Amino acid sequence: MSDRNKLLPLAKASRKHEKTTNNHPATIRRWADAGLVRDGKRFTLAVEFIGGRLFTSLAAIDEFLVAINAKPGETLAPRSLAQRNKASERAEAELIHRGA
Repeated sequence: MSDRNKLLPLAKASRKHEKTTNNHPATIRRWADAGLVRDGKRFTLAVEFIGGRLFTSLAAIDEFLVAINAKPGETLAPRSLAQRNKASERAEAELIHRGA
């Protein structure tokens, strides 16, 4: 089992995921319980109930974030670290060019 598929308690998963470190664990719990409605469709975070506690994986958080952030009729794949770095460098160069 890869590290991204390893089950973690919700609070720990929210701290370990690179895109959710600023989210309160209650937000992650809300994603699991009520989910979010987008374009008339409800998306919920995949969780497992084990021994009275809720667990999820980093991969499940990835899938949830991709689903809720996709344009209508589109499925987005998460960008790789190299793609994010390249986009960041382009944005920085553009700001420098504009004198910001």
